[in-house]
Amino acid sequence: MSYAGLTYSELSTRFSELRQAVIGDRRAPHKPLLVLLMLGRYQQGNYTPLKFADAQTKLAALIGEFGPPARSPNVIDPFWRLQNDQIWRVESPSGARIAETIAPPNIGILVDQNARGA
Repeated sequence: MSYAGLTYSELSTRFSELRQAVIGDRRAPHKPLLVLLMLGRYQQGNYTPLKFADAQTKLAALIGEFGPPARSPNVIDPFWRLQNDQIWRVESPSGARIAETIAPPNIGILVDQNARGA
């Protein structure tokens, strides 16, 4: 959440309006878990962007524990789609956008370009 120019009120509004996918009759916890993962990192003094490679393991573990039953937790969608809520950006280490698409790129692109979210 590299939107340092936002006021507390603006950021609070964006968090409260976070859009979540619906799985069955429940809202998917994937994006909120990613937000909590980042807030936990911040609380520990780690303000660096979250590398997709790290999110693959850490977020997958959280989704596995708190999400709906699945063969393998979907990490790509929340990592990419949180951008649509205007509280997250996915970029390369140089700050360049990874892709100009709404749909997430495939895992190979995120890994090859060393995608980072913040």
